[in-house]
Amino acid sequence: MDKNNAVVKWGGKKNGGKNETQKGLLQIKNFVKNHNQTNIIVMSIPHRYDLQINSCINNYIKVFNRKLREHWKVFDNAFLIKVNLDTDQCTRHGLNLNSRGKEQSTKKIVNTIKDISNEKRIDPITMK
Repeated sequence: MDKNNAVVKWGGKKNGGKNETQKGLLQIKNFVKNHNQTNIIVMSIPHRYDLQINSCINNYIKVFNRKLREHWKVFDNAFLIKVNLDTDQCTRHGLNLNSRGKEQSTKKIVNTIKDISNEKRIDPITMK
C-alpha cells in the first residue's frame, strides 16, 4: 500500500479496560510506524452507554482517547477521528451502533479520506 491508500482502524469499545490501555496504544503506534507509507485513520473509542457515565470502563476510555490524541501528533501519515455518539445513535442496550450511528461514522470516515486526498503535501525546501 502507498500514500494513495488508507487503512481505517476502529475497535476497542469492549476492550476499554484498565489493562488494555497501554497495550492498545503501543500496538497502534507500532502499526503506524511500520506502515508509514500508508495513510492510517484511527477512530477514537466511543462512550459506552450500557454503563454508568462515571463507570471505571468509561473513565478508562476517556484516558485512552486522551493519550491517543497526545501520541497521534507526531505521525504525518496518521489521522484521528474523534467519535462523538449520542444515545440515539446507539442500540437500545447502548453498546452497539444503530443505523444512524453507522451512517454518521461512515460520513466522518469518507470526509477524512476526501481531506487526505485533497491535501497537498509540500516538500520542504532544503538548503544547499
